[in-house]
Amino acid sequence: MLEKVLLVLFVIYLVTMVPTPAWFVPLINSSLGLVVLLIIVLYLLFYTTPVLGVLSLFVAYELLRRSSVMPIARSS
Repeated sequence: MLEKVLLVLFVIYLVTMVPTPAWFVPLINSSLGLVVLLIIVLYLLFYTTPVLGVLSLFVAYELLRRSSVMPIARSS
């Protein structure tokens, strides 16, 4: 049952363009945040259904992409 709920949440996150909350961005962009995210993705990849595992890879990529902070280029 939990896997079905995660599957629905992952699909909703990928389909909609929900921005990452501002308080969560520094947590994801830190080294510890990346390690925790990697551990969660590897756990889902190895210990759940293959569809949920592969979908977690896409969700992790999207989470990193949406929470990345791009520096503003100055024009001279």
